[in-house]
Amino acid sequence: MAVLDADHTDPLSLPFEATLAKLASLLPEKLRRPQVGIVCGSGLNTLAAAIRDKVEVIVPGHKSSLAFGLIGPGEGVPVVAMLGRLHPYEGHKLATVVYPIRVMARLGIKNLIITNAAGALNPDIAVGTSTPPLSDLRAAFH
Repeated sequence: MAVLDADHTDPLSLPFEATLAKLASLLPEKLRRPQVGIVCGSGLNTLAAAIRDKVEVIVPGHKSSLAFGLIGPGEGVPVVAMLGRLHPYEGHKLATVVYPIRVMARLGIKNLIITNAAGALNPDIAVGTSTPPLSDLRAAFH
């Protein structure tokens, strides 16, 4: 696992350009421009096992990391997955919470997938069932 910058435990103390330059120095050329960003909610950190040619980058003092690599058949699609995340309700500043997303945007991602683990109130929905939010919205407004 690569460390973004051992001298900066607060990512906000490192300007975006410095963050991007450091990432470029840690990543092979084929992983420097991910097309897809993935924010892994609770339970999806195992996605990292499916990423090929993975380079995981951590920021000291934070529980999350960024995993860069390839997903999919053939040569694969370059992705960056955020493994673990901070939340405002945990007392973190919003600027800190969104920093990794802003870094992904600066890296050039075109698509962002945000996942989460959520419970269901309906006892007929088994644990582990994928429930698209759209179906929940339709039910709420009919």
